[in-house]
Parts: sequence; C-alpha cells; structure tokens
Amino acid sequence: MILSVALPIPVESTFDFILHDELPAGAVIGHRVRLRLSGKEMWGIAVAVRAEGSEPEPLEPILEVAPAPAYPADLLGFCAAVCRDTCAPLGVLLNRALPRAARRAPVPRRIALAASLPEVLSYIERVQRRAPRQVAALRRLLAVEGPLPEAEVGLPRGSVDRLIGAGLLAVSAAPTPHSLAAEWPADWPRRGRVLLQGEERTAEYGRLLDGAAAEGRQALVLVPEILLAHRIHRRLSVGRPGGILYHSGVAEGARGSVWEHVADGSASWVVGTRSAVFLPFRDLALVIVDEEQDPSHKQSDMLPYFHARRAAEMRMADGLVVLGSAAPSVETAYAVDHGAIACRASRAAARSRAWQFVLPESPARLLSADVLDDVARTLEGDRRVVVGVPRRGYFPVVVCRSCRRPVRCDACGTNLTVGERGHGAACPVCGRVLAPLRCGHCASTDVAFVGFGTLRIEEELNDRFPKSDVLRIDADAGGARKLADDLLRRLEDTADIVLGTAMLAKGPSLARVGLVLVLDVDRRLAVPDFRARERTFQYLTNVAALGGEARIVVVTQAPDRSVFRYVQSGDYDGFVRSELADREAFSYPPFAHLARVTLTRADRGRREADILRVRQEASAAPVRVLGPTPDTRDARRAIFLLKADSRDSILDACRRLLGTELPIQVDVDPERL
Repeated sequence: MILSVALPIPVESTFDFILHDELPAGAVIGHRVRLRLSGKEMWGIAVAVRAEGSEPEPLEPILEVAPAPAYPADLLGFCAAVCRDTCAPLGVLLNRALPRAARRAPVPRRIALAASLPEVLSYIERVQRRAPRQVAALRRLLAVEGPLPEAEVGLPRGSVDRLIGAGLLAVSAAPTPHSLAAEWPADWPRRGRVLLQGEERTAEYGRLLDGAAAEGRQALVLVPEILLAHRIHRRLSVGRPGGILYHSGVAEGARGSVWEHVADGSASWVVGTRSAVFLPFRDLALVIVDEEQDPSHKQSDMLPYFHARRAAEMRMADGLVVLGSAAPSVETAYAVDHGAIACRASRAAARSRAWQFVLPESPARLLSADVLDDVARTLEGDRRVVVGVPRRGYFPVVVCRSCRRPVRCDACGTNLTVGERGHGAACPVCGRVLAPLRCGHCASTDVAFVGFGTLRIEEELNDRFPKSDVLRIDADAGGARKLADDLLRRLEDTADIVLGTAMLAKGPSLARVGLVLVLDVDRRLAVPDFRARERTFQYLTNVAALGGEARIVVVTQAPDRSVFRYVQSGDYDGFVRSELADREAFSYPPFAHLARVTLTRADRGRREADILRVRQEASAAPVRVLGPTPDTRDARRAIFLLKADSRDSILDACRRLLGTELPIQVDVDPERL
C-alpha cells in the first residue's frame, strides 16, 4: 500500500512512501512511521493510505511502523482543521504533539503517615543528616491533614516503598468524591459557549467536572501558564480523583503515559496548557478555558500559531466550552453582547477594594520611602504583600548612549537584559552573554542600563526586610518548569512577600494578603499595540483579585489615565464600550480580522522586490496591507499587517502568500503586533 506521510518540516504537502507489510489501515493511519528521505532517516505520521497503482517512479519504503502512541481518526481530523484555520503545515503539528513513546506509569497512590507523631519525630532526628529528602517528605506530611498524592511527597517510589516497609508511611485508599454530582448540573447547558465571569471560578469548574464524571465522560481545563496549571490542579484534586497534569514541563516519558491514560479513559479530567487540547480524549464532555483573555493561550513562538480558545471551540463544536475570566477579552465581550456567547457570573460576590494611585519618588526609584513604610506596616500586621513587576532580570533594558537604540543579541536579535548585577548582559531567548557590550548598530561600547526588573526589586526588598521570606515568581526563578512542592506552598501561604511578572497575576486569590503593590504599570500602557489598554486593565484586575480584599497601591507617572478610573470603579462594561469605540474607528478586532506577515530577507536588493510581491499577492484578496515596518529585533525582517472584514479573506490572502517562494511566516489572529 501507499502511505501519505506528514513530515516534521514546514511544508504544506505530504510525501508518499510504500509499505510492503500487509497491515490493516487502522494499524497504520495516525501512527508514527520511520523512513528515509534524501538519504536521512526520520519519523513522520501516516495520514492516509491508498492501493498501489502506476506510480511515475519507484517509492522509498517505510522502514518501521511504531505501534503506539498514535492519533485516533477524529483527533487526526481535528489537527488538520486547526492547521487549515491557521495556514500552518500539518506535519509540524502532528509530529510535535505526539509523544515519542507510550509508557504506562504506575497507578497513582496517596500516601499518609502510618506511625505516631513521636515515632516520626524520632526517625527524623536519627536520619536528618544522611537523608534530608526523607526528612523533608515526612515534614511535608506532618504539615497537612490527611494523605498526599505520591507525586507531591517529593520522594522516588523506591524510597516511599522503603518507608512503607518500615511502618512510617502507608498507602491510603482513594478518597470518596464528596462533591460528586448525581447528574450534569441542571443550571448548565450541555453544548454551546458560555462565559463564566468573576474572580472565584474554581468551585464552579469543580461542579462541571463532577457532572462530566457522573456520566463517565471526560473534561479538559486549559490554563495559560504552567504555574497556574499546578495551582488549579491542586485545588480541583481535593476530593476529586482521576485528574492529571499536562504541559511542556512534563518529561517526555510521562507525556506518553498521560497520552495513554487519556486515550483509554482512565484520566477523567486534565488540567493543562494549550498543547493539552490535542490529547486523544475518548469522550470529551466539555473544555474550560480559564483566563481566556490571556495572550499566553496563543502559541506565538513556533508553528502552528494557534489560539487555545479557538482550538477548543473547534474541537467542541457539538459540546460545551466554558470561558473563564474576571476581565474577559474585548472580543469575547462583543460576542456576548451580540448573543454568540451566553454569560453567567460566578457565585462569589464582587469585592469592594481600596485603590491608591501614587507617583514614583523619582525615575530612578520605584520603591519610595512611603511605599516601603506601607509594606513594613503590612508585614507587622502579619499580612502578606504581593508585588507586580513588569519585567524579569535586573536591568530589563540595555541602551546605547550614542544612538539611543536598544543593544541586541548578535545571535538572535533579541533585546538584551542584565540578569544579575555585575554578571553582564544576557539574551533572554538564547542565553548568550555578551562581554564586552557593543552596540550592533553603531559599534559604540558606551551603554546604559535602564529599568527595574524582578531581580532588582527582589534585592531591594531583601535588603529592607532581611527577616521576611521574599519569593520571586518569574521565568528565571524556576516558577515555570521546576515547580517544587515547597515553592507552591510558599506561594499559596507562607511567603511574606511574593513578587513576580505577569505569570504571577493569574488564578485564585492567595491567603492573608494585606497589600498589593503594582510597580511601573506605565510600561504596559506604552507598548505599541492596540491591546495595550486592554492588557493593562486585565492585569490590574487580576493582580488585585490575587490579593482578595487587600489594598492596592499602583505606582504610575499618570494617575489620571482613564483606564485607571475604570479599574478603580470596577466598571468593566464602561471600559469595554470605550475600547469598542476606538477599535471600530481604526478597524481592529472584533470589527476586522488580522494577520501578521513577516518577510525575512538579508539581501536588501531582493528585499525590495519581495516587498512589492507581498503587496501584489495579498492585494489579490479583499484585504488592506499595512507596512512594512522593520522588526526591532532583526534588521533582516519586514513586517506587514493584513486587515480584512472577514476571516475567509484573511485566509485567502495568507494562502496566496504561502503559495509563493517568498521567505515569509504568517500569523493569523496575532496576539502581538
């Protein structure tokens, strides 16, 4: 038989190979196959079969068919639909989403203390020098009521088994779901799109998961960040077995295990980031997209450039999609107003908060004496402080004093940041450290360090409050991929001061917060993007919700901005009306559809001809072409923005461009311009 194979290369077409083994189509389609292309062995995904015919030339043979894991037919069709919707090559998505190996993980266990308190303490005293991990695990179990999932104990299974054999630990029976619904919640529809608007949404999510489980069906909760995935999973797991985590930080072998548990139905619900939408659910009842407004739901750094919210709606065309947010996207609010999405508020009442907008003491100092005194009073009252900082690193920006341009990495074109004082400037993307620093534009070595990053604020807070536990949450602190149980415990309850970037300001509220401090919010408003005001409103709303009823102090150069008035009064509807008026005047979503086209050409002579060709090809469809504008990170790139009244027109223009030989990338519905 002839196999059509999707390869992990950015081309639209599939490739034909011959399979000499007589296998049924079901044992081949959707499976990974090994082959040789241009003398190089690689793996691809078989997407179709046909009988042998009169081929114009001999075909290369398939060398191997992997038995598992594999795509079921419905998931294969869904992946193809996502690629058509985003003008992305199917082979890249299929080969990236499928784990390389299927390995059934041991059955999850819940572990509890079996010995008495004096026996446990005596054991800790005996082994605290030679077995610190065992000591930490036992103390963790002493600090909680009841058993813990084995994954949260913090020990390898062999060590847990030895402690069980010693009589210190025991395997606890699976908890009985105390909130399990007898049937699907009567106040929720079974299909359609529903916006759940409010700050505290986790309890309502739990009701829906219980309803799906009562009918033997599965559910998916999509969240924008790994940190939030762990927090939501932990809260939903209380009295609710069968849940599993899935995100890019999960090891490759564990990914295969998750894939198999989802495929055979033993995982009844999943909490994951955007890639979890491609898991092989047997019978998916609903998809919840939490923090639906968050730009991290859009995959913008690699193909395919899909949005988890739209992908969820495509996958659940005949099921229920719940969009959760305290401050929904303007596009979602518009769809609600026009009846395309139903809306309901979460049961928790809106909180009345005390807002204060203050000027910085000076451009060189964000933490004024008054602000630090406010932090001190909060800590003295046994309350916690949350600090929002816009950028990671020590100095977020390195600027050339001669030409005033940001100093960029000469390897990948990203603006450099200073990670730690005295450690030189490093690229936040590829990690390259430049020493000595030299401007790539004018070759000057006279540079200035500008701005306030999380490391700089953390250092100042540690100096000012040496006895306080200061926890930093950003991409450099291990908060994304190295989520130790200790880090989550400090975040949820024990850290005195928690500071972080936007990844912190998402999800359920934290305990005992007395003050929320937002620094340098003007940087968010200054971003050259039509969503800058919307992102600022959503960020302030979320970071305030993180503190419950805590006071909020916002440090800003312009406290009279209209967006601050809307946030302070809690007038979400008024803010949306204002935004929609601006969007309509300048033809931005939801009144237009967009695509970002990036042309990369180092040869300046050929670049001018390419720019003209882009305009000609795109203009053949009913779209408006804006640009090109230079990419500030890479001088070889020119960026176009396409606008159209319909999505079909945008897709038509993008397909025309991709059908040429031009070196371009296309991002339909870009989150960032």
